[in-house]
Amino acid sequence: MVDNAARAWTGGCQCGAIRFRAGSLGRASFCHCRMCQKAFGATGGALVTVTAFNWTRGAPKHFQSSNDIRRGFCGACGTPLTFEYKSGFDVAIAAFDRAGEIRPVIQYSPEMALPWTESVTSLPGYPQDEHERRQTWFASIVSHQHPDHETERWTSHLTPECVRAMPVLGVADIGRSLAFYKDKLGFAASTWGEPATFAILQRGTITIALAVAATPAVSRAWAAYLYVTDVDALHGEFVAHGVAIAEPPTNQPYNCRDFGVDDPDGHLLAFGQVLEADSRGPGLSASRGRDAS
Repeated sequence: MVDNAARAWTGGCQCGAIRFRAGSLGRASFCHCRMCQKAFGATGGALVTVTAFNWTRGAPKHFQSSNDIRRGFCGACGTPLTFEYKSGFDVAIAAFDRAGEIRPVIQYSPEMALPWTESVTSLPGYPQDEHERRQTWFASIVSHQHPDHETERWTSHLTPECVRAMPVLGVADIGRSLAFYKDKLGFAASTWGEPATFAILQRGTITIALAVAATPAVSRAWAAYLYVTDVDALHGEFVAHGVAIAEPPTNQPYNCRDFGVDDPDGHLLAFGQVLEADSRGPGLSASRGRDAS
């Protein structure tokens, strides 16, 4: 059983970008289901119900693994963290600083357990000479993992990455532009100023900003290239809303299918879908723009 009279239950991800604290722990379990196997990249998921829980550093990203469950994970290092459902909130046992003190008392979906799970502890270890070699190798390792205790400051060893870009488009009449992006293209909008002089538009994971400019500069190429999940369905939606299509859906040599739309100030917006599993994006393998031939 878990001793909730002990000091606070703290933990976090491997890189230290996310830390948490729980006031008390409930029932600990181990789930063998295929979803937990995939989510944890292991034989299953060891989880414990928590109460009085809060994130003390950072916050997780989420994946909706089913209609009823979403799973939290560190967006930087990928550590599985939470199993969230309507009636409760579980945290991965191994993410706690004192994980060894949290022992599962029940198992779920044992019929889905990988067939070799029970035999793992009886497998032979390394031969003595290999064991000694590995001990030498282990001694040379410099860990970048966050320690199993709270830290006032922690410098992640991850290489900083650019994770998203937000085009900022100059517009002459922000009211006219907002009507176009909201009513025609389906973006939600937040505005600043009275009257508004700046707006941020969002649809899904795409964000665009609008800023009032006396003489908006219009790019002769794309003002923004927006990746989407179903380019033809989106094209059909825009046509139904009366949007004038500047460039029709076309399979391009840079591995995307895209189409173009002019906004009220003449900014050309490209909406594209990657055709195959490929890290290349628009413009990397072919010159592209409004006047490209």
